[in-house]
Amino acid sequence: MAPSRNGMILKPHFHKDWQQRVDTWFNQPARKIRRRKARKWHAPSASPWTQGGETNPRSHCRPTCSA
Repeated sequence: MAPSRNGMILKPHFHKDWQQRVDTWFNQPARKIRRRKARKWHAPSASPWTQGGETNPRSHCRPTCSA
Protein backbone atom coordinates (compact mmCIF):
# COMPACT_ATOMS: atom_id res chain seq x y z
CA MET A 1 0.00 0.00 0.00
CA ALA A 2 2.73 2.44 -0.94
CA PRO A 3 1.57 5.89 -1.98
CA SER A 4 2.35 7.08 -5.46
CA ARG A 5 4.63 10.11 -5.18
CA ASN A 6 2.83 12.82 -3.23
CA GLY A 7 -0.71 11.56 -3.77
CA MET A 8 -3.21 10.44 -1.20
CA ILE A 9 -3.22 6.91 0.17
CA LEU A 10 -6.23 5.05 -1.12
CA LYS A 11 -8.50 3.44 1.47
CA PRO A 12 -6.43 4.26 4.57
CA HIS A 13 -7.88 1.86 7.14
CA PHE A 14 -5.31 2.76 9.78
CA HIS A 15 -7.90 2.91 12.54
CA LYS A 16 -8.40 -0.84 12.36
CA ASP A 17 -6.48 -2.77 15.01
CA TRP A 18 -3.37 -0.57 15.08
CA GLN A 19 -2.38 -1.86 18.53
CA GLN A 20 -1.26 -5.17 17.04
CA ARG A 21 0.94 -3.45 14.47
CA VAL A 22 2.80 -1.25 16.95
CA ASP A 23 6.06 -2.54 18.41
CA THR A 24 6.82 -1.27 21.91
CA TRP A 25 10.24 -0.91 23.49
CA PHE A 26 9.25 -1.32 27.12
CA ASN A 27 12.00 -3.91 27.56
CA GLN A 28 14.74 -1.44 26.57
CA PRO A 29 15.93 -0.61 30.14
CA ALA A 30 16.02 -4.30 31.09
CA ARG A 31 17.88 -5.16 27.89
CA LYS A 32 20.46 -2.48 28.70
CA ILE A 33 21.08 -4.05 32.12
CA ARG A 34 21.25 -7.53 30.59
CA ARG A 35 23.83 -6.43 27.99
CA ARG A 36 25.90 -4.71 30.65
CA LYS A 37 25.96 -7.82 32.84
CA ALA A 38 26.87 -9.97 29.84
CA ARG A 39 29.76 -7.67 28.91
CA LYS A 40 31.07 -7.78 32.46
CA TRP A 41 30.77 -11.57 32.56
CA HIS A 42 32.49 -12.08 29.18
CA ALA A 43 35.23 -9.48 29.76
CA PRO A 44 37.84 -11.64 31.60
CA SER A 45 37.85 -14.32 28.91
CA ALA A 46 37.74 -11.85 26.03
CA SER A 47 40.78 -9.79 26.97
CA PRO A 48 43.40 -10.16 29.71
CA TRP A 49 43.68 -6.43 30.44
CA THR A 50 40.11 -6.22 31.76
CA GLN A 51 40.78 -8.39 34.81
CA GLY A 52 40.14 -5.42 37.08
CA GLY A 53 36.52 -5.24 35.94
CA GLU A 54 36.95 -2.27 33.60
CA THR A 55 34.94 -2.91 30.44
CA ASN A 56 35.65 0.35 28.59
CA PRO A 57 37.62 0.16 25.35
CA ARG A 58 41.35 0.53 25.81
CA SER A 59 43.37 2.80 23.58
CA HIS A 60 46.69 1.45 22.29
CA CYS A 61 47.98 4.73 20.89
CA ARG A 62 49.52 7.71 22.62
CA PRO A 63 47.18 10.69 23.01
CA THR A 64 48.29 13.73 21.06
CA CYS A 65 47.96 17.21 22.51
CA SER A 66 48.41 20.53 20.77
CA ALA A 67 49.41 22.35 23.96
